[in-house]
Amino acid sequence: MVNHNRVPFPGGSDGLGDTLELELAGSVASADDSFVDQMPWAPAVLSDKGLFLLLLYEKAISCMDESLVLMDEGDMVGKGDCLIHAQEIVLQLSDALDKSTGAIADNLERLYLYVYRRLIQGNVRLDQGAITEARRIMNDLLEAWQAIILTGQRPP
Repeated sequence: MVNHNRVPFPGGSDGLGDTLELELAGSVASADDSFVDQMPWAPAVLSDKGLFLLLLYEKAISCMDESLVLMDEGDMVGKGDCLIHAQEIVLQLSDALDKSTGAIADNLERLYLYVYRRLIQGNVRLDQGAITEARRIMNDLLEAWQAIILTGQRPP
């Protein structure tokens, strides 16, 4: 079975880059399974789960921002692509939660699934308010994670 995994990488105009789609055999990929470990940015991103988490949040927020612009411009296909990418990231964040941590993981999972539903509603109903709400929640979570990961402080 072949998995298609999306990996964000630095280098794009938004500072986060585009997405690589990797075809990897098996259900779990490691740097040794692909060419990813040969990329100059790979050691920092792959060895630092915190940095990778922040990049995922930033990319999801960037996709939401871009979808709002594309919606205003009437590019419904582009808007849909951006929102689907954001939805995929949110689901990956949810799937990556360590459920053994208890209430924190449970609450984050509920938030992620709420954001996911709001993104779907925003896409289907052309509801900018739903997308903006999802973006605000993800931005709040990003700021909390930045406080934890980058400064070692507890979030407010």
